[in-house]
Amino acid sequence: MNRIIKMIDKKVNVDEMSPANLAYVGDAVFEIYVRSKITLEANRTIKDLNKEAMKYVKANMQAECFKHIEDMLTEDELEIYKRCRNHKGRISSNSATVSDYRMATGLEGLLAYLFLKEKFDRLDEIMEEIFKFKNEEIK
Repeated sequence: MNRIIKMIDKKVNVDEMSPANLAYVGDAVFEIYVRSKITLEANRTIKDLNKEAMKYVKANMQAECFKHIEDMLTEDELEIYKRCRNHKGRISSNSATVSDYRMATGLEGLLAYLFLKEKFDRLDEIMEEIFKFKNEEIK
């Protein structure tokens, strides 16, 4: 994924990006990890892939994932998470509480931050922990 970052003529400092923009990118980062994981586990129909992906990508599920990884985050990572979580943007979720939605937004913002800062090893470490947690929870 680092090739994507290297292709881009960066005009915005990641540290100064809005929480909404970070969450926007983080949603895609989370989605690509989840989709890659579930498609590489087994050949499935698209319907089954979507059903499996929903175990990860709903706001309430992401909030649970955040609670699981919170203790492993650095002070700087928690600061990014909180900045994104506390963003006063429009909330549009039919299936999540405001609290879960905000936690999910914070998690997505953190993932985007790590991705855009090219901290891929750390991003992998966090996503691996999320996958371990979800695998245990699903069983």
